[in-house]
Amino acid sequence: MQSLRLIKPYDAKNPDDVEAAEIWWYAWNEWILNAVIQGDYDMDLDMVVDSEEKFPNLMKGCDYLGVNYYRRQRVKGVEGGGYHPIFRVRAVPCEGDCTDFGWEIYPKGMREILNWAYRKYRRKVIVTENGIADASGEKRPRYLLDHLREVHKAIDEDGIPVRGYFHWSLIDNYEWARGFEMRFGLYKVDYRTKERIPTKAVELYGRICKENALP
Repeated sequence: MQSLRLIKPYDAKNPDDVEAAEIWWYAWNEWILNAVIQGDYDMDLDMVVDSEEKFPNLMKGCDYLGVNYYRRQRVKGVEGGGYHPIFRVRAVPCEGDCTDFGWEIYPKGMREILNWAYRKYRRKVIVTENGIADASGEKRPRYLLDHLREVHKAIDEDGIPVRGYFHWSLIDNYEWARGFEMRFGLYKVDYRTKERIPTKAVELYGRICKENALP
């Protein structure tokens, strides 16, 4: 299972931004998966796998790929920043439709990520996490539906073998970065009374699951 981001250059015509996106794509999306699936463990993260960094015993270590997808991340190249190229990359804050976490809502990225993951690693795919920090619950129904439509396109139009989808999450939970502050749950939790309160997305998701169809 790997959390994948759709990483794009802030300015596609700026060579520094393009290079920054390539560096972060490799570090965020490929580095670990290359080791687990291909046996290529780039220990110094220099985007070159030397002979001593090849571990054939790691190959074929998984029979499916769990994909967590939440957002698109745009990046810029910056001067200085340290001895390693990864420190010369700056993440650009969300400028469009954002979650409470400040992550950009970009449903089309789901399809692109699923295509990339399967075509590179040739493993059946399960969407193991996809969801939104949305305390009001107002954005969650649209977020859910738009992302599921992109999953459906990946399956139906692109032939990607997606074998499952898990929404994150059933109830509000403890998030590593922000504790209980972020609200990802289909059911909102009153942390004082422990009551579970359904958000607007519950009925929609329940209907999709029961009918095995998108509205």
